[in-house]
Amino acid sequence: MERFESIELKIEKGYAAIKKNDHINGSDLWLEAWEELKALMEDDGLANVQEAEGKYPWREFISNYVQDMEMELGNAGTADKEYYKKRIAYCRELCERCGSDQLMLENTRRAIAQSYFQLGEHEESER
Repeated sequence: MERFESIELKIEKGYAAIKKNDHINGSDLWLEAWEELKALMEDDGLANVQEAEGKYPWREFISNYVQDMEMELGNAGTADKEYYKKRIAYCRELCERCGSDQLMLENTRRAIAQSYFQLGEHEESER
C-alpha cells in the first residue's frame, strides 16, 4: 500500500504543478509516478492500465492520468525539446500497456508521430 500511496502523491503533486503552468516539474513528477506504477503493475501481475485502475482505490482515474501525461510531456516539450524524446519513450511504453483501449492506443501513437515532427524528424513522424 505504501507504493500505491507514493504514486498517488506524485500524481497529485504533478496535477498541482501543471495547474500553475509548471509543465516541466509536473511532467517529472508524473514520470516518477509512471516508473513506480510500472513496477507495481509488474509485481502485482497486472497486464494493463485498466487492471491497475481496478485493483486500487485511486483518487484519480489512472487511465486519465496516463493520457494527461502524454499531453503534458508535449507541453513541456515546447519549453525543452528533450521532453519530446521523453514523450516518445513514454508513449511506446504506454502502447504496451493500453490493453483493449483502442482510442488510447491511437491517441498514443499519434503523440509519438507529433513528437517526432516537433523534433524535426518528419520522415520518422510519417512512418
